[in-house]
Amino acid sequence: MAFLSALPFGLKAQSITDHYALLYSGMCFTFFEEDEGVSDQGFNAGVLFGYNITKKAVPLFLQFGGELIYEGTTDDGVEERLACLAAPVNLSYKLGHRKFNVEPYIGVNFRLNIHGNAKGEANSVKTDIDYFDSAVKARRFQFGANLGLNFNILDFTAGIRVNSDFTEYAKNVDSKVNRIMLTVGYSM
Repeated sequence: MAFLSALPFGLKAQSITDHYALLYSGMCFTFFEEDEGVSDQGFNAGVLFGYNITKKAVPLFLQFGGELIYEGTTDDGVEERLACLAAPVNLSYKLGHRKFNVEPYIGVNFRLNIHGNAKGEANSVKTDIDYFDSAVKARRFQFGANLGLNFNILDFTAGIRVNSDFTEYAKNVDSKVNRIMLTVGYSM
Protein backbone atom coordinates (compact mmCIF):
# COMPACT_ATOMS: atom_id res chain seq x y z
CA MET A 1 0.00 0.00 0.00
CA ALA A 2 3.05 2.29 0.02
CA PHE A 3 2.31 3.30 -3.59
CA LEU A 4 -0.91 5.02 -2.45
CA SER A 5 0.99 7.52 -0.32
CA ALA A 6 3.12 8.48 -3.34
CA LEU A 7 0.15 9.53 -5.49
CA PRO A 8 0.30 13.07 -6.93
CA PHE A 9 -1.96 16.07 -6.27
CA GLY A 10 -1.62 15.87 -2.48
CA LEU A 11 -4.26 13.15 -2.08
CA LYS A 12 -4.82 12.08 1.48
CA ALA A 13 -6.52 9.06 2.95
CA GLN A 14 -9.76 9.52 4.84
CA SER A 15 -9.48 8.47 8.45
CA ILE A 16 -11.34 5.37 9.46
CA THR A 17 -12.34 6.98 12.74
CA ASP A 18 -13.16 10.56 11.72
CA HIS A 19 -16.49 12.04 10.71
CA TYR A 20 -16.97 12.56 7.01
CA ALA A 21 -19.21 13.87 4.24
CA LEU A 22 -19.58 11.82 1.06
CA LEU A 23 -20.74 13.37 -2.22
CA TYR A 24 -21.91 10.66 -4.61
CA SER A 25 -23.78 9.89 -7.79
CA GLY A 26 -24.53 6.83 -9.82
CA MET A 27 -26.92 4.62 -11.73
CA CYS A 28 -30.05 3.02 -10.34
CA PHE A 29 -32.11 0.13 -11.60
CA THR A 30 -35.68 -0.16 -10.31
CA PHE A 31 -37.79 -3.30 -10.09
CA PHE A 32 -41.50 -3.32 -9.28
CA GLU A 33 -42.60 -6.59 -7.70
CA GLU A 34 -45.28 -7.31 -10.31
CA ASP A 35 -42.91 -6.76 -13.25
CA GLU A 36 -40.32 -9.18 -14.57
CA GLY A 37 -36.90 -7.64 -15.06
CA VAL A 38 -35.81 -4.02 -14.72
CA SER A 39 -38.74 -1.59 -14.84
CA ASP A 40 -36.87 1.72 -14.85
CA GLN A 41 -33.31 2.97 -15.08
CA GLY A 42 -32.00 6.31 -13.91
CA PHE A 43 -29.49 8.17 -11.80
CA ASN A 44 -29.07 9.27 -8.23
CA ALA A 45 -27.00 12.01 -6.64
CA GLY A 46 -26.67 12.90 -3.00
CA VAL A 47 -24.68 13.65 0.10
CA LEU A 48 -24.15 11.35 3.08
CA PHE A 49 -22.71 12.36 6.45
CA GLY A 50 -20.95 9.82 8.65
CA TYR A 51 -20.68 10.37 12.38
CA ASN A 52 -18.59 8.05 14.56
CA ILE A 53 -20.91 6.97 17.38
CA THR A 54 -18.23 5.22 19.47
CA LYS A 55 -16.00 8.23 20.19
CA LYS A 56 -13.29 6.94 17.80
CA ALA A 57 -12.73 3.69 19.72
CA VAL A 58 -14.31 1.60 16.94
CA PRO A 59 -15.04 2.65 13.32
CA LEU A 60 -18.83 2.37 13.76
CA PHE A 61 -20.74 5.16 12.03
CA LEU A 62 -24.24 6.56 11.88
CA GLN A 63 -24.80 7.74 8.30
CA PHE A 64 -27.56 10.13 7.28
CA GLY A 65 -28.14 12.29 4.26
CA GLY A 66 -30.28 13.04 1.25
CA GLU A 67 -30.41 12.14 -2.41
CA LEU A 68 -32.34 12.84 -5.57
CA ILE A 69 -33.40 9.84 -7.67
CA TYR A 70 -34.67 10.29 -11.23
CA GLU A 71 -35.72 7.33 -13.36
CA GLY A 72 -37.47 6.59 -16.58
CA THR A 73 -38.20 4.12 -19.30
CA THR A 74 -39.84 4.05 -22.70
CA ASP A 75 -42.01 1.09 -23.58
CA ASP A 76 -43.98 0.88 -26.85
CA GLY A 77 -43.90 4.66 -27.30
CA VAL A 78 -44.99 5.52 -23.74
CA GLU A 79 -42.46 7.33 -21.55
CA GLU A 80 -42.63 6.78 -17.81
CA ARG A 81 -40.81 9.17 -15.47
CA LEU A 82 -40.36 8.93 -11.70
CA ALA A 83 -38.53 11.31 -9.34
CA CYS A 84 -38.13 11.24 -5.59
CA LEU A 85 -36.14 12.66 -2.69
CA ALA A 86 -34.74 10.08 -0.30
CA ALA A 87 -33.25 10.29 3.18
CA PRO A 88 -31.17 7.21 4.06
CA VAL A 89 -30.19 6.51 7.68
CA ASN A 90 -27.60 3.72 8.03
CA LEU A 91 -25.29 2.04 10.50
CA SER A 92 -21.88 1.30 8.94
CA TYR A 93 -18.61 -0.30 10.00
CA LYS A 94 -15.29 0.36 8.25
CA LEU A 95 -13.00 -2.65 7.90
CA GLY A 96 -9.43 -2.10 6.84
CA HIS A 97 -6.76 0.54 6.72
CA ARG A 98 -6.95 4.33 6.50
CA LYS A 99 -6.02 4.26 2.80
CA PHE A 100 -8.21 1.32 1.82
CA ASN A 101 -11.26 0.00 3.62
CA VAL A 102 -14.49 -1.83 3.00
CA GLU A 103 -17.65 -0.43 4.55
CA PRO A 104 -20.75 -2.64 4.87
CA TYR A 105 -23.91 -0.88 6.04
CA ILE A 106 -27.56 -1.48 6.83
CA GLY A 107 -30.33 0.98 7.49
CA VAL A 108 -33.67 2.50 6.57
CA ASN A 109 -34.72 4.76 3.73
CA PHE A 110 -37.41 7.46 3.89
CA ARG A 111 -38.56 8.56 0.44
CA LEU A 112 -40.79 11.38 -0.81
CA ASN A 113 -42.13 10.73 -4.31
CA ILE A 114 -42.29 14.11 -6.07
CA HIS A 115 -43.07 13.19 -9.68
CA GLY A 116 -44.57 10.24 -11.51
CA ASN A 117 -46.21 10.12 -14.91
CA ALA A 118 -46.64 8.18 -18.12
CA LYS A 119 -47.04 10.02 -21.41
CA GLY A 120 -47.07 9.02 -25.06
CA GLU A 121 -48.94 7.03 -27.66
CA ALA A 122 -49.06 3.27 -28.12
CA ASN A 123 -51.32 1.35 -30.52
CA SER A 124 -53.06 4.62 -31.51
CA VAL A 125 -54.03 5.27 -27.89
CA LYS A 126 -52.77 8.46 -26.24
CA THR A 127 -51.62 8.17 -22.65
CA ASP A 128 -51.14 11.03 -20.20
CA ILE A 129 -51.30 9.78 -16.62
CA ASP A 130 -50.20 11.57 -13.46
CA TYR A 131 -49.63 8.74 -10.99
CA PHE A 132 -50.71 10.86 -8.02
CA ASP A 133 -53.97 12.22 -9.46
CA SER A 134 -55.13 9.17 -11.43
CA ALA A 135 -56.63 5.81 -10.56
CA VAL A 136 -53.09 4.62 -9.76
CA LYS A 137 -53.06 6.78 -6.59
CA ALA A 138 -49.30 6.65 -6.03
CA ARG A 139 -48.17 7.32 -2.48
CA ARG A 140 -46.15 10.43 -1.77
CA PHE A 141 -44.24 8.76 1.09
CA GLN A 142 -42.51 5.39 1.13
CA PHE A 143 -40.38 3.62 3.71
CA GLY A 144 -37.90 0.80 3.20
CA ALA A 145 -34.58 -0.85 4.05
CA ASN A 146 -31.02 -0.26 2.78
CA LEU A 147 -28.23 -2.80 2.52
CA GLY A 148 -24.94 -1.85 0.91
CA LEU A 149 -21.20 -2.13 0.58
CA ASN A 150 -18.70 0.66 -0.16
CA PHE A 151 -15.07 0.32 -1.17
CA ASN A 152 -13.01 3.33 -0.06
CA ILE A 153 -9.58 4.11 -1.53
CA LEU A 154 -8.07 7.33 -0.22
CA ASP A 155 -11.00 9.76 -0.44
CA PHE A 156 -12.75 7.97 -3.32
CA THR A 157 -15.65 5.56 -2.93
CA ALA A 158 -17.35 2.98 -5.14
CA GLY A 159 -20.39 1.18 -3.83
CA ILE A 160 -23.44 -0.94 -4.39
CA ARG A 161 -26.72 -0.57 -2.49
CA VAL A 162 -30.03 -2.41 -2.49
CA ASN A 163 -33.25 -0.67 -1.38
CA SER A 164 -36.39 -2.64 -0.70
CA ASP A 165 -39.65 -0.95 0.31
CA PHE A 166 -41.88 -1.97 3.18
CA THR A 167 -44.77 0.08 1.78
CA GLU A 168 -46.62 -0.25 -1.52
CA TYR A 169 -45.87 2.27 -4.30
CA ALA A 170 -49.56 2.97 -4.91
CA LYS A 171 -52.83 2.43 -3.08
CA ASN A 172 -54.45 0.66 -6.05
CA VAL A 173 -51.41 -1.27 -7.28
CA ASP A 174 -50.07 -4.19 -5.27
CA SER A 175 -46.36 -3.52 -5.82
CA LYS A 176 -43.35 -2.51 -3.78
CA VAL A 177 -40.29 -0.79 -5.23
CA ASN A 178 -36.87 -2.46 -5.13
CA ARG A 179 -33.72 -0.69 -6.36
CA ILE A 180 -30.11 -1.58 -7.04
CA MET A 181 -27.80 1.44 -7.04
CA LEU A 182 -24.20 1.61 -8.24
CA THR A 183 -22.43 4.74 -6.99
CA VAL A 184 -19.11 6.55 -7.03
CA GLY A 185 -18.21 9.37 -4.70
CA TYR A 186 -15.70 11.59 -2.98
CA SER A 187 -15.28 11.94 0.82
CA MET A 188 -14.36 15.14 2.57
